[in-house]
Amino acid sequence: MLQKEPFCGRKRKRYQKLSSEKILAFLFVIAIISFEIKINSFPFSEDDGILVIQRKKNNNQREIFKDSESFTNNYGNNGPKYHLIFSTGCSPFQDWQSYVFFYHVLKSGQLGNVTRVASCGNSHDAITVKQLHEEQISIMSDRFSLHITPEYSKSVTPGKTFKYYNKPFGALDFLQNVMKFPTPESEKHENTIVMLLDPDQMIIRPFTNDFSTSTEVWKPYNTKVPKRIKVEHGSPFAQQYGFGIQWK
Repeated sequence: MLQKEPFCGRKRKRYQKLSSEKILAFLFVIAIISFEIKINSFPFSEDDGILVIQRKKNNNQREIFKDSESFTNNYGNNGPKYHLIFSTGCSPFQDWQSYVFFYHVLKSGQLGNVTRVASCGNSHDAITVKQLHEEQISIMSDRFSLHITPEYSKSVTPGKTFKYYNKPFGALDFLQNVMKFPTPESEKHENTIVMLLDPDQMIIRPFTNDFSTSTEVWKPYNTKVPKRIKVEHGSPFAQQYGFGIQWK
């Protein structure tokens, strides 16, 4: 015989769920406050018109990082060329996500160029995003760019909205209109390593193209393919999504 769950049990579960939500909300507020404190304490100064960022290194030592020098050394002929791109919409929510993304690029010491690929549904949103980028992002580094694309979530399949279309088609738009693939103008980007990320990801340490001494485990999707440890022509890398559908 099935026994009906007591009312107090159901009430207790609702109370526990509500408490968890309050705890998460409280932790989120604390995280935002901590982030604002870090931004306000992050020392910016001007040196001959070049933005100089001073970061604490070890204990009392300071490392001076000039964006223009990093850009020259990394995007010249002395090493691999990195270009990080991340796909967003044009909502205020993803505006602040983008701000956090760019901030952590600086904080991590990531080299290369970084571009926000923003898919906007109307000209008003596009103008707003462009203005925010000029006022809040471009002053961080001359390596940070914005590329605005059409809203692909509603235009790819007639009569159907699929918001995730913005990421692949936005990346394609960037490759074709900024890097000029597959025209002869793309020759200067032939050896550029493009990394596609999401705006809710924070870079803790710099990305690299050589994992020969890395602690990460990389394995081929097809077990018949030899294992590779370096991103190069004919050898793209991608991270496996391991959380599964239980991640919420």
